[in-house]
Amino acid sequence: MPLTLEVMLQVLPLGLPPWEPRTESEGRKAEFLRARDGGDGPYTRGYFWQKHLTERLRKARSWMSDSLTALAYPDPLLQQAVGYIEFDASFHDDEAIRRASRGTGYFFGAVLFDHRGGGDGIGPQSRDIGQIDDASRGIPAARLAAADIPHAPHPAGATATCWAAKKGDGGFIRYIITAKHAVTGLGRGQRVAMAGGGFGTLVDFCDSSVDAALVEPHSGSTNAVNLPMDVDPAVGLGISFTGSGSPQRSGRITKTWIHPTDSDPYDPQRVLFDVTGIGGDSGALVRLDSTGEAVGIYTGIKTGRSSQMGMSQAMWQATDLLDVELYE
Repeated sequence: MPLTLEVMLQVLPLGLPPWEPRTESEGRKAEFLRARDGGDGPYTRGYFWQKHLTERLRKARSWMSDSLTALAYPDPLLQQAVGYIEFDASFHDDEAIRRASRGTGYFFGAVLFDHRGGGDGIGPQSRDIGQIDDASRGIPAARLAAADIPHAPHPAGATATCWAAKKGDGGFIRYIITAKHAVTGLGRGQRVAMAGGGFGTLVDFCDSSVDAALVEPHSGSTNAVNLPMDVDPAVGLGISFTGSGSPQRSGRITKTWIHPTDSDPYDPQRVLFDVTGIGGDSGALVRLDSTGEAVGIYTGIKTGRSSQMGMSQAMWQATDLLDVELYE
């Protein structure tokens, strides 16, 4: 279901949380969004609450897994996100979520994606984030039994995100980035079949669940220009991507899990949105409509019982771990 400005206005918490920009980039982002809103409107409020919830939940890293699954620790198969959460059929009997959704197809809060399989009836469906943060009282954190559907593995069967160069390599642009799951089963230094024929070389890939890899095709680029990146995109902003299997797809960022000071590969960072692609689109560059900045590497679909969303690997984490700069 598309996320509309009307829905954003209905489900956002009133006012601003007790969060203020701490870095120069956060300050610029807040100024940009306030200018777009003409004040503290939906984009500004969404960003401030997005940042506040992310910080509070990172400081209490086991709270969601403990209170919603009784695991008492953040299992790798449990992934978090904050922002606009799709109303799934499994939420139907949860009064707090129904109240927060106000009759729309979304609510604003946090979600714990439970990838362990089954388990819809295990534990409570939601908890009030006010249990760990008074300012967030009334905002739900929900558990959703979910599965990732990575699209089929240009590399053959996937999409090249963009050109890349190793930092400090004098701008020698000889690599492409793509989704790591497109080259599953290959090791560093092995050949990668390319969509146009011939082979490239798998140079590097990120550890754990960070879905990004670096491939060196037969020839590099001599005329690519620097591709700017938004390391901390705000929920609600418009995005688009074009895969090898799809024409341009456009939608809005619904939720993120990003903390751009810590690229720990065992805490995968994601940007999720209200539009999906098809097989072969994995690796597509996800960028902001407003500025053209890169925000993610499209990886596939995350699905609940009745809801689904597009998912991407956060670009900033991929570039930090692969130690590259982006070009197009």
